Amino acid sequence: MNYSYSHLCVVVTLLLLSGCPQSTSPIDTQAPLENLEGVWQLSACESQGAAPLGLVQIKSANDKGWTAGWKPAEETSRWQLEKYVITEKTIAMTLLEDDVRYVFEGTLHQQSILGVIDIAGEMLVPSMMSQTKKQSIPANTPPDPYSDASRYETVLKSSQPIGDLLSLMREQPTNPMNLFAIEDVIQRLPAITASQQEVSALITEAVTIERQWSVELLGKFYQQAAMALATGQFERKQLDDLILMARQEIPEGESEKLDRIFKVTRGVASITTHDPQIQSEGVVLLNDYLKENPYDPTSRLALAEYALSKEQLSEALDEFAALAVLPGMETIVRGMRTISSKDPQTLAEEVIKLYREIHGSEIGISEYLLKRYSQVTTSLAPLFEPVANIPDENHRVLVCELF
Repeated sequence: MNYSYSHLCVVVTLLLLSGCPQSTSPIDTQAPLENLEGVWQLSACESQGAAPLGLVQIKSANDKGWTAGWKPAEETSRWQLEKYVITEKTIAMTLLEDDVRYVFEGTLHQQSILGVIDIAGEMLVPSMMSQTKKQSIPANTPPDPYSDASRYETVLKSSQPIGDLLSLMREQPTNPMNLFAIEDVIQRLPAITASQQEVSALITEAVTIERQWSVELLGKFYQQAAMALATGQFERKQLDDLILMARQEIPEGESEKLDRIFKVTRGVASITTHDPQIQSEGVVLLNDYLKENPYDPTSRLALAEYALSKEQLSEALDEFAALAVLPGMETIVRGMRTISSKDPQTLAEEVIKLYREIHGSEIGISEYLLKRYSQVTTSLAPLFEPVANIPDENHRVLVCELF
């Protein structure tokens, strides 16, 4: 089986389905390791286990620094070790398959090296290295199960999982299951009844866990947590505290995606307050954001529901219609609205209901929706400087539609 950056997740999934996992026997030591010397198994982390990719032998060459050898698994036999940089506690290693680069960067924590594999700059996969006595990794080797995976599964089935999850995270800070458990709970956070202290403790512990793996995973956590705090029934101060915490580690401008998420979440949190002035500021913030990101469902849905709550029916109709005419939005919005309603109305139902209420019938609704589609899909045009149509045979006008 040939690996490529587009196939790694599929390969990991296939490995997970290939049979009952059989755990490798790590070197029997509980004391934190002092350095990276030894034989390590590099694995890609999935929710059910760590899929082995190959073996890395690290040796100290005294005054010449550190050396590394690479022995791929049979499924990754085309991966070649291109270069590496090693210190006592860290490793950066580039593996090359044809013209695709897999860059692993990790740091030693207790007995494991935790990090991520950057696949051709397009995808990040949580990964780890565990000391091993293995000599090779045969074909179709199933993933190693994580310790206490059943305990994590039991906790995540609970309607109030925060307390038990905190205990597990503190007990096993380097367990990869923490990453998947944190993501699960954060996504459910708006529907969980929890005190401010519990939520703050979860965020603090999660930041500590995510930081061990990489700043990229930490940034992803901040994005998810900010959205959960903005869309749930939480005090605005908790979101402000989270953003302040994030800015201490990832300053504004260092992550464009994080900057965008924080702008949206601040707007959403503002319009859900009871202060009319703060609500107005939130509306302005979200409308400004939509001018540059007209296809963002979070800000548009927030404005739609805010207008509905204020009985501003025309404004609500415009926002719901904009969502209804854009492809893929129904599934996204339904998932977002399911948090507060077991059976939310579809976007089409919402649009028809509002249109009838405003106009008294459905006459003209098709023309209205076509007009709304045109407005939304061409709304980015003013952001670009017009180019003069030079009468030259080398210049042509090209019209493209992405769908």
